[in-house]
Amino acid sequence: MEHCNCPIDDAQHASEYDSEESFLLSLNEEQKEAVLCVDGPVLILAGAGTGKTRTITSRMGYMIRRGLAFPSQILAVTFTNKAAREMLVRVSEIVDTTGIWLGTFHAIAARILRSNAERVGLRRDFTIIGPDDQLQLIKAIVNDTHPGHPAEECKKMMYAIQSGKKGAATRSTHADVLSYYQEQFKYVMVDEYQDINTVQYLWLRLIVQKRKNICCVGDDDQSIYSWRGAEVGNILRFADDFPEAKVVRLECNYRSTSNILRAASAIINNNKSRLGKKLWTANHAGQKVGLMKFWDGRMEAQFISEYIKGSSEYRFDETAILVRAGFQTRVFEEYLVRCGIPYKIIGSTRFYDRQEIKDIVAYLKVVTNPKNDIAFERIVNKPKRQLGASTVAKIRAYARDNRLSLVESGESMINFGLLPEKTSDTLQKLFNKFECWREALDTGSLTVAMQSIAEGSGYMDMLKGGMRAYQKLKTLGSCLPP
Repeated sequence: MEHCNCPIDDAQHASEYDSEESFLLSLNEEQKEAVLCVDGPVLILAGAGTGKTRTITSRMGYMIRRGLAFPSQILAVTFTNKAAREMLVRVSEIVDTTGIWLGTFHAIAARILRSNAERVGLRRDFTIIGPDDQLQLIKAIVNDTHPGHPAEECKKMMYAIQSGKKGAATRSTHADVLSYYQEQFKYVMVDEYQDINTVQYLWLRLIVQKRKNICCVGDDDQSIYSWRGAEVGNILRFADDFPEAKVVRLECNYRSTSNILRAASAIINNNKSRLGKKLWTANHAGQKVGLMKFWDGRMEAQFISEYIKGSSEYRFDETAILVRAGFQTRVFEEYLVRCGIPYKIIGSTRFYDRQEIKDIVAYLKVVTNPKNDIAFERIVNKPKRQLGASTVAKIRAYARDNRLSLVESGESMINFGLLPEKTSDTLQKLFNKFECWREALDTGSLTVAMQSIAEGSGYMDMLKGGMRAYQKLKTLGSCLPP
């Protein structure tokens, strides 16, 4: 594996940092090496707590500050919106980032697809739906074409469609589009490279095929997403994909004590398929890692709860209990309550996966895009309006026969008197509310429009009553104005 030619010699450049590049002075030697080596393929092996984000953002800032690329010529992809926002904030503290392509794989791919939607028979305002809505759509189609078909077969269909999409990534039938983005992106950076799947890997290979200015940041010791298609082999064979690649190891840990690092290294060093790193730290030794064994989960929960209760070294809000699976929190809750320890469960149902949040978001989707049939079906009878399954089936059949959206179908059936009078009145009132909420969105803030939807639709009233309903009301209230 060859060393790439860094654009500026480190020693020579040390005396040339001006006040505008003072951000480079906070980097250690390995981080600085990763920042200054910008041309050609680079793999940054970043151990846990080694300042990965600082290195990535400094690298982007350095490229723009030195005039090596305009912001619009840099593509930086990561896995979460939170990570993307943090990176953007940090780079913006260094340089003007206007025009930079920085976001998640899904966000960047969706942006490219919307710009070329007509090439694949889509409209630019197409809707992206999640797994729950995908399954709902498949069930609706199957029910229309093969009534009585087993529901469990619909899941198999959804998985088959997902598998079929993987093969599509290897075929590029729009060479001019590919060429455009190969020219557009002078430099490509990838965060958490060990977690990319096969489709993302092939997509990146196509993008960097011409310039090969790709910098991948990852840690083969932190690959935990194989269950969702991540291929740690992608990072292990980086040198095979790019024989001229430069590898930089970030090994100075700023986060952990030396005892924690030694314990972690003793375990991870047993892995056979790894590129290898030797993490070290200047931090103090700290407490030794304890290992306790119990007969069952109840004894474990009792011991931990009593230990936390009797400890005077840390406050309750400085203490965390990690479990492998959500069901294990149940017994911990029991003993935490017994010990009078206040607690908060993190990572149960994700905020946007909660039913009440998905319902309000569905309302917003219909208001902003009346052609979103899946969102309309979700909320048309929520709360109950006597617009049940039979009514929706009639509207869906009319929509299919006349190539209309469900909202357009409903409006047409009202105009032609194809629905019972009471049903027409109820449906028309709902459509009128859609218009009011659309005006609220156009003229006011999103939170005010959400409050108008939550109250005007009757959803807030539906949630009142009972402890479980109170929790849902509280969840919904957390995203509404006081």
